Amino acid sequence: MKSIYTQFLAYVPDWVFIKFGVNDCKHFGSPQSKTLVSLEEYRANMAAIVEAFLEHSPAQPVLLTPTPVVEDIIKENPEFVATRVTWHNADLQARAEITHNLARQHGLPWVDLMGVFGDRPDPAFYLPDGLHPGPDGHRLILEAMLYTLT
Repeated sequence: MKSIYTQFLAYVPDWVFIKFGVNDCKHFGSPQSKTLVSLEEYRANMAAIVEAFLEHSPAQPVLLTPTPVVEDIIKENPEFVATRVTWHNADLQARAEITHNLARQHGLPWVDLMGVFGDRPDPAFYLPDGLHPGPDGHRLILEAMLYTLT
């Protein structure tokens, strides 16, 4: 993390867009198992990232919530089934709320990608894995970012 962070600082950006959470929400083994990163760890990690940029960079941080996943596709994806990895939008929504609270606490702009994509996102906005937004999904993300910042 530190080397990536210092690489960002070296560019002296005007804006920093911070989006984490989807990989943090993986469940390994069973849908009832714990997420890879707990809510408390996520909150602490996001706060540390935001506060580091606020302290050490003139860049304007913008927080983005995680994007939801297409749960029906995730459940059937052969790779995810074989590795016993699952995601749940309820976990992602909990991280989105933390992101919103951090933005409000620090007076920062935030982009609600959970709201943009919805609870049951359209698979047309995703790659075939149901996890990663595809080109049309990235267009939605960019439009939401521009709307928030203008």
